[in-house]
Amino acid sequence: MEIKKTAANGTEDFLQGVFQFFSASITLSISAFLVFVFFLQLIPNFTELFSLHSGGILLHFWQIVTSMFLHDGILHLASNLLALLVFGFLLEEIISKEDFAVAFFLGGIVSAAVGIFFYPSMLGASGAIYALLGCLAALRPFLFVFAFGVPLPMLVAAAIYLAIDLVGLLIPSNVGHIGHLAGLAFGLAFGLLLRKKYPPQTREKNDLVLDENYFRKWEQKYMFRQ
Repeated sequence: MEIKKTAANGTEDFLQGVFQFFSASITLSISAFLVFVFFLQLIPNFTELFSLHSGGILLHFWQIVTSMFLHDGILHLASNLLALLVFGFLLEEIISKEDFAVAFFLGGIVSAAVGIFFYPSMLGASGAIYALLGCLAALRPFLFVFAFGVPLPMLVAAAIYLAIDLVGLLIPSNVGHIGHLAGLAFGLAFGLLLRKKYPPQTREKNDLVLDENYFRKWEQKYMFRQ
């Protein structure tokens, strides 16, 4: 009985620790949910039911929200998770969880609402992540981030993403570049609205954020919580 009780307590402590780990960061929470939904997409017709289709948007209105949580394969999911983790962790250090959620969810909705006029169907969190990118660029334009393998000011990184999607408009593909641009535009506008609420720090131009101290602080905050 004592062994069973100890095992049960250990399982409970483990699950509680996992919950605390993910709930400590909205970026991690969203990332975990995206992975969870990706496994749900193994259910027959699940993706078809919750992805956005131009012909039935009025009848299936929920798709404008649910489509942002779906992905077209593991590479699509992995690339979005990488971008979400890079820009999400930085942004959540600056703004509240509530404002972060507004940027992500409204950015995803705006991206889908605009993109569906140009594409027969849409899915993926890219538009919502572009909104986070734009918001971060508006709030901290001189914040250095590692993007494309090199440290860049946030404004320059956002400009490169913008250029890639503008060029992508000229090249036929299954990438929703217009949705990306819509998400980015929303994020920039939302970030500008938040600048008074979250004014830039005076040392912003001289600080390289993603250094060893940054990752140590991140580990202490999210991986070694009691």
